[in-house]
Amino acid sequence: MAKTTELEAVNEILMMAGITEVPDISASTLSNVDEANQALNVLRRKSREIQSAGLHCNHEKRVTLSPNVSDEIDVASNVLSIDISDSRYPDVTFRDDKLYNLTEHSFTTFTEDIKADVTYELDYEDLPEHVRRYINIRAGRDFVLRYLRDTELWQALALEEQAAATAFHNVEAETSDFNMLDGWPAREILSRSPSIGYAW
Repeated sequence: MAKTTELEAVNEILMMAGITEVPDISASTLSNVDEANQALNVLRRKSREIQSAGLHCNHEKRVTLSPNVSDEIDVASNVLSIDISDSRYPDVTFRDDKLYNLTEHSFTTFTEDIKADVTYELDYEDLPEHVRRYINIRAGRDFVLRYLRDTELWQALALEEQAAATAFHNVEAETSDFNMLDGWPAREILSRSPSIGYAW
């Protein structure tokens, strides 16, 4: 089965809202080009939101980060989060696409390689199909609510989102080594946040 392209995802969002599909998102002559671009923006925002939780496909453990000649560690622009477990650097975050040592209040204290768990933002078409589908349905419901302000249609699409959420969580559980007290199952139980709502 072919994977869903970004254009196909945008067109599905438009169809959910009863708007005509587009052959090309960038075609400026289309009467609904504004709606298509809004749908694309919603899709990309929802993709970033879902990927931020750290999925099997975009979360890498023990990534080597190396300092440059200025003792700074550059952070790629598609990095969503970094978790560093290194006793030499107990309190580190990233700012301006570089690691920042909160203890030393400095960018320039990294003299050796360090290991980190890194969550990356992947392009929509680099994601596995179960993730694409989940993002697509979540984005479609967001678009219906924000663009059409149609709460009845938004509610009607709830079952479709629930099915996509179930498939998404099942595949994530099968492909990941989740700790019983970590990951989405525990987060949902502890927070009492349903999969179908806007909370992760």
